Amino acid sequence: MAIGDLPFTCFNGMEMFLTPPPLRGVYRARVVSARALPDGQAVRFEGVDDDATAFSLVGKTCLVSVSVLPDAGIDADDSDIIDCPVWDTRQGDIGVVTAVLSNGAQDILVVVNDANHETLIPFVDEFVHEKDDRGRITVSLPNGLFDLND
Repeated sequence: MAIGDLPFTCFNGMEMFLTPPPLRGVYRARVVSARALPDGQAVRFEGVDDDATAFSLVGKTCLVSVSVLPDAGIDADDSDIIDCPVWDTRQGDIGVVTAVLSNGAQDILVVVNDANHETLIPFVDEFVHEKDDRGRITVSLPNGLFDLND
C-alpha cells in the first residue's frame, strides 16, 4: 500500500507541520481533538483559539513524521528487504533482493537467483504485493519480465 493510499487519521497529541508555511503564524501544530466528518475530519489544534487563525489554516497541507503512520506494509526504503526471498505467483522462487534502485519514477527491486540471473522489478503495487512473516516478498510479474535479461 502506498502512503498516499492511507486514510487521513489524526489522533490527540499528533504533531503536524503545515505547508506552505506562512511568514508569520502557525506552521507547526499539535492535535488537541479530532472527529470524523463525512468528507474528512474536523481537527482542533493547540493554540488555535480564534476564527482568524483557524481560517488561515484552511487549505494547508498537513505533514507528519513517517514514524506516526500506521504500518503500510512493505516499503522500498526498508533495509530489511535486502536478502529477502522473492516468490512470483506463477514462477515460484525467482531469487533474493540484492539492491533497491531508483529511476526517479519509482523504486526498482534488483532480484538475483542462484544462477546469477538478474530481474529488475518495478516497486509498484501492481507487481509487489506483500512481505510475509517469514520475510518472503510475493510478486506477480508481467509475462516476459523474468526472461527479459536472458
